Amino acid sequence: MEFMNIIKIVVSIIFLIWAVYDYIKIVKHKYTSKKAIITSITIKLLIATIVVLVPTTSHTKNIVANYGNEEKNEDESLEAQVEQVEENEDESLEEVEEQQVENESIEEQGQQSGETTNEDEASEEEQEQQVGETTREDESLEQQQQQVEQPPQQQQQIEQPQQEVSQNTNIHKNSINGIEYKLLNQADPQWKDVKYPTRSGTIGKVGCMITTVAVVSSAYDQTMTPKKVMDAGYQHSYPSDSVPHFSSKNFTCTMSTSPNKSTIISNLKQGNPVIIMVKGGSAFTTSQHYMALIDIKSDESQVFVGNAYDSGTGTYNRTGWFDTGTVLYDMREMHICVPSQNLINKY
Repeated sequence: MEFMNIIKIVVSIIFLIWAVYDYIKIVKHKYTSKKAIITSITIKLLIATIVVLVPTTSHTKNIVANYGNEEKNEDESLEAQVEQVEENEDESLEEVEEQQVENESIEEQGQQSGETTNEDEASEEEQEQQVGETTREDESLEQQQQQVEQPPQQQQQIEQPQQEVSQNTNIHKNSINGIEYKLLNQADPQWKDVKYPTRSGTIGKVGCMITTVAVVSSAYDQTMTPKKVMDAGYQHSYPSDSVPHFSSKNFTCTMSTSPNKSTIISNLKQGNPVIIMVKGGSAFTTSQHYMALIDIKSDESQVFVGNAYDSGTGTYNRTGWFDTGTVLYDMREMHICVPSQNLINKY
């Protein structure tokens, strides 16, 4: 054991004994200030611990020396690897040159033998061409007949995707400023099974927020989809942050966690879409859910709900005009989005 380690242990023991002595004074009530004695004990215990933990100079030197040896060994291994690679390259080049010489000799022999057989092959090819010309005429006639029958099938293949798009995508035109919104559905087969990159679940299961962002942003970009919102990395951003990004700042959005019914109605009457988040158990969902409000009746009796999840099969999966009081019954958030004059002029 080194001399410095012995000194460290002795000093640590002294401070520990000193701390125990102070503790005995506390037990026997031989103190002037209990707080001061406790502080003194704490300091002594800390000093004893630090003395034991601080490494000696020789130990530090050993660490530095070991680190230097490791770097030296790494450099030597790298040099050996480089030398081995260079040797392998030289050997491979020699093998390639030898192979090229062999190939050239084989080609010369092949050319000499090929000249004698070219004449026979030429005569055979002429005969095959004559036979082939007679069969091509028959094949061309068959192809013409098939082409006459194919157009109806091709027309069906072209019309089918168009029908799917018209079934899955609807447009709602705002009655106040004429802005058009796509009524996107998070359960659309085009993206419902796309998985979130940073959480469990798919767009079809938990993608109501990004689908709602896509609905409002579609006023500027009709090609907007919830998958585009996800691919851009905005799957966890608030709608008030996402919509301006995807609409090229043609919306100015503000967020509030204290939704106000009169504020929402006032903005809808100005043609401003409002994204709300409702609690579970409301008229539209069994769990918290984002949806876009994109229109309102002149008498304020109904608002148009762009419900992001609308499969058309369940009580909670609905899109369209609904009673204002029912829609605004139980909310947690509201995101008001004001369109720019340039966007309004576009329509």
